[in-house]
Amino acid sequence: MGGDEMPAIRFTKGRARVYLKAINNWKKKTMSVEELSLEVGIYEDVIRDQLASFDPLIRIMVDVDVIALKPELEKYIAAKTVKRKTTRRKKPHPKYKSVVDLSILP
Repeated sequence: MGGDEMPAIRFTKGRARVYLKAINNWKKKTMSVEELSLEVGIYEDVIRDQLASFDPLIRIMVDVDVIALKPELEKYIAAKTVKRKTTRRKKPHPKYKSVVDLSILP
């Protein structure tokens, strides 16, 4: 890697939840990327790169309202959440009193 280029940081469901929590706790009507950065403690450039998949103009424009991306973040989290199947429990094995009982199978 040459120059001052930062490596790309993966955008995960956990990171989306962090952004969404900061947006939900915000009291004002609008929230800039700079304000989101100060709330979550992540560089503005990283946030801009990660949210560019929802709004490509976020990389260029300074005054983009991040609160407008709230529905897209919620959809992203819902799409990444997978319901786990409940596993069926097996019947418990019969208890043997000694090794002799083990050799005689029912």
